[in-house]
Amino acid sequence: MSAPRAGASRPARARRWGAALTAAVGAGLLLFAALGRGAPRATDAVLSGDYHALRALGGGTLLYGQHAGVARSVDGGRTWSAPDGAGDAMALAVLPGRAVILAGHDVLKVSRDGGVTWHDQGFGNLPSTDLHGFAVRPDRPDTWYANVAGRGLYRTADGVTWRAVSPGTRDAMAVAAAPGGRLYALSMSQGLVTSPTGVDWQRVARAPQAVSVDVVLAT
Repeated sequence: MSAPRAGASRPARARRWGAALTAAVGAGLLLFAALGRGAPRATDAVLSGDYHALRALGGGTLLYGQHAGVARSVDGGRTWSAPDGAGDAMALAVLPGRAVILAGHDVLKVSRDGGVTWHDQGFGNLPSTDLHGFAVRPDRPDTWYANVAGRGLYRTADGVTWRAVSPGTRDAMAVAAAPGGRLYALSMSQGLVTSPTGVDWQRVARAPQAVSVDVVLAT
């Protein structure tokens, strides 16, 4: 039998190099996963794309509201708990002392331990329990605003007795309150609108089609 030519073993060497390269890439991916810097983590599934509300409570604690409830992170968003089933979270508002209000479809709850546990607040005399937007005035934390789907904006000073303010936000999906009392809302038909009192609204800018996300950070 004649000796093999020098080039005859190239396919075998290529296969060995390919196997070595595959092993190296695999090892690299495992290393990245171990370091939490590359490969997807199981907790990434919590960030499902059902984005409604995001609140920062300070100290690395984040609350993410979605249809399945509220997911919680204590390390700046690197890892998350599973949604807690507290209710369909359309909005999260922060009160002094890390107390948080959760509002949404048929839900209005309060947490006084940073979103670990939730307790029913009660809807008082609101005309509906379908809340699309909720805000607390930062300089007057007893003043709350709830936007009722199809009805508009309501205000309370005691958390029980609500007064109608304006129907101008009946199709808004998110509201925000600034110090001094100025209000903002994301309306499906008008875009971003604002009002100094909540009664008369003016359009600031046309919003994208998907305006149902209330992403507000509070420290």
